[in-house]
Amino acid sequence: MTINDMNKSELKPDELFEYHLKIPKDRIAVLIGSDGSIKKELEEVFLAKLDIDSSEGDVTIQGHNAIKLYTLKDIIRAIAR
Repeated sequence: MTINDMNKSELKPDELFEYHLKIPKDRIAVLIGSDGSIKKELEEVFLAKLDIDSSEGDVTIQGHNAIKLYTLKDIIRAIAR
């Protein structure tokens, strides 16, 4: 189940966690993967939504599990190296 599957009426503003990251533009393709495969897998495993601005290198991650999001943030930072 991904965040997209969740009923938005069930979400309370204080339950949604969000991180903003900036990664090099040349690493965006690595984060997205072939046909979006890496992005989809990360979203499914970490129950998060990834919003990627490929023109600026901005990445926003959102979800309800703070620990999973923190781990995902570290993974995205590793991909950005």
